[in-house]
Amino acid sequence: MFARLPPDPPSDCQVISTSAYSVRLAWAPAFSTESDLTYNIRYRLKHNEDGKIRELRGVKGNAVEIMSVDSCSLYEFRITAVSKYGESKPIYLVQYTEPQLSPQHILATKLHANTIELTWEPPYKRTHDVKNYIVYFTENPNASLSEWEKIPVNGRRVVFPDLRYDWFYMFSATAVFKDGQRSPLSRALFIKTDKLEFHKYCVGQSRTIAVMDSICDRIEENESTALLKRDYASFAV
Repeated sequence: MFARLPPDPPSDCQVISTSAYSVRLAWAPAFSTESDLTYNIRYRLKHNEDGKIRELRGVKGNAVEIMSVDSCSLYEFRITAVSKYGESKPIYLVQYTEPQLSPQHILATKLHANTIELTWEPPYKRTHDVKNYIVYFTENPNASLSEWEKIPVNGRRVVFPDLRYDWFYMFSATAVFKDGQRSPLSRALFIKTDKLEFHKYCVGQSRTIAVMDSICDRIEENESTALLKRDYASFAV
């Protein structure tokens, strides 16, 4: 008989968004012959080797929000899949939490292949003192912040249409308060637009070309004869 093995680790693990005191994680299901899988998440401050490791056990589903973390701190997360045959190897993620005054849970969503929607929540502190936000974006990850493009946003949502296909962009946001002060930048999001897809029926030898070739091959008796068969008369006789 074959020995039963622990499940594979979860795939596509990522930090979805962060705030000053919470982190949202998501992953794709681990490959396993067992349908009753759960997940364990262990996390700690990255550079505190003696720090206590916290743990969430038996998480069902493919996403979790970890609460009660420290603001503006670097955390390490380990995600494992668990079945009755054991626990998988861990997948590691490292992420900073947001400062209290920065936009929280900044999130990029693809509306179309080259259209990105950016949303966020207000700062943890001075929420009612926010005048507007400034969103920074660039195609060059090596550019200094002064070289990034920026736009003012009055709400907590902005859409970037008509971006370049199959291209990388970085986005970040800051809150502008009524007294003119600005918050620290949110974490930067690194996003890649999709490739432009061509449908085979729209490319190459189209039906229009075949129709025109057929017209050219015909011998028309007079100009009152319809070029193509239609349900109406092309010319008055």
